[in-house]
Amino acid sequence: ISTEEAQRLWNVIDEAQAAWLIAPNYADIIRLIMLTGARRNEITELNWSEVDLERSRLILPPARTKMGSQNKSRTIILSEQARTILEDLPRIGPYVFTSQISGKPLVGVNKAWLRVREIAALPDVRLHDLRHSFATFAVEDGASLYLVGRALGHANASSTERYAHPGDREARIIAEKVADRFAGAKTV
Repeated sequence: ISTEEAQRLWNVIDEAQAAWLIAPNYADIIRLIMLTGARRNEITELNWSEVDLERSRLILPPARTKMGSQNKSRTIILSEQARTILEDLPRIGPYVFTSQISGKPLVGVNKAWLRVREIAALPDVRLHDLRHSFATFAVEDGASLYLVGRALGHANASSTERYAHPGDREARIIAEKVADRFAGAKTV
């Protein structure tokens, strides 16, 4: 999604939560996915034992990551906004987002997402597309594929390349910088 669409989406989440069109937990799940680039299940099944607010990060054990076969945990760095969301949540049970009925992780985020994307007039945007947008925004802001891949928990750069979809603007900036290096000092 574009920056404009992302900001509209953020505002729609706030408005939908205020109007009780979606529950606060669902709003926070979607916000955390946007702010971290995490997979849906990495947030919906998040345990308090995986949250390190002191160091502003989440540490997911190998069993909860796609890199689990390599026996690697995944660290997700939290922005100040993401950390604040987590700090403000009540600690009820082992899960950050607990179902009040079963005591297990909250379910139903997809239904809330469908409502949000409808209100935001983004009918074709999947919840997973927010992860792609996280990667795209990071690359457009100058992050290397290595660092974006690390943030997304990718084992190799080829996976990250499929996530980041920068626009022509960034390629044009690079082309201009290279042109300046070749011809910038040229005297006519």
